[in-house]
Amino acid sequence: MRDKNRSRPKPSLFVWLSRIIIVIGILALVTPYALRYLYYQSSVVLALQTEDRLGTFSNAYEQVDYAQLPMASPVAYTPEEIDAAQQGLGFLDDLTGLGDVGDSIDQSISENAYLLAIPAINLKISVIRCKSFANIYRCMRLGAAIFPGAPEPNEIGNICMSAHRTGSRNYFRNLDKLSTGDVIYLHYADNISYQYQVVNVSIIEPDDWSVTGQTLYPALTLLSCQEYQGVSSGRRIMVRAKLVGTSKQAGI
Repeated sequence: MRDKNRSRPKPSLFVWLSRIIIVIGILALVTPYALRYLYYQSSVVLALQTEDRLGTFSNAYEQVDYAQLPMASPVAYTPEEIDAAQQGLGFLDDLTGLGDVGDSIDQSISENAYLLAIPAINLKISVIRCKSFANIYRCMRLGAAIFPGAPEPNEIGNICMSAHRTGSRNYFRNLDKLSTGDVIYLHYADNISYQYQVVNVSIIEPDDWSVTGQTLYPALTLLSCQEYQGVSSGRRIMVRAKLVGTSKQAGI
């Protein structure tokens, strides 16, 4: 008979290393999904807060007369500024934003948020107007970010905004499924809503920032990364929409 009092041999160093590698592998697989869940939860919370603050929007939209709209002051962005708005910082950036969840969402962000709705891709997220490119990434954790200095919707100009298509905050992941004629809504403030119609969906070079320039009509330009030759930001996707209608409360 075996001696029951005999101690079992301790696991070798190889066994311990194998166990550690397995645990690390499991964490590497689970963490992106956990982060995505947390960020989508926080984006939903902010969208609900924004929707509640802005109120109910009318389904009746009136056609916009561009001749009645003022011309916005041109805004020029440097390639370095826009590049910073499109490139992620990776895994560490994901971890630094874990505090932006639920009731801990910064009040200054919440108060400067609008609501973007694109029925064709079942998207409804908050849009935050950024004061500078320095805080644009924090805004993109919770939805889409409007570029600094962008015009108002009731002005002739180009409202540029961006959001991620990959990673744990891939709110614009289905942007490539939009087509000419699709409708985009920007619910703005105090029951004021703007209706846009997609006029162009294009894949552009990563250094083509001409799409952020001034337009001759009130435009909405959505920008995000586009995979090319195995690089997630190898090119850009651009969706251009023009203002076609406004809710009766908007007073245009």
